[in-house]
Amino acid sequence: MDGNVKEFLSKPIEKEIKYLFVDASYFKVRVESRYVNRTFMVITGVREDGYRELLGAKIADCEDELFWSGLFGDLK
Repeated sequence: MDGNVKEFLSKPIEKEIKYLFVDASYFKVRVESRYVNRTFMVITGVREDGYRELLGAKIADCEDELFWSGLFGDLK
């Protein structure tokens, strides 16, 4: 993983988050010689001042409870 990405994903949440937006999008990506579906999962928080902050993101093979649990676990 790129050092800047790792640093961004490990930074602490400094202000209280009032709302969470949780979403997933599917994309076709090329893996070697074929195209497969991948899921991009993202968690965005809205602070009390209205500012939106990207809290976490992950690319996975599918959207299921295990991957969401892992993504939320990474926020702790």
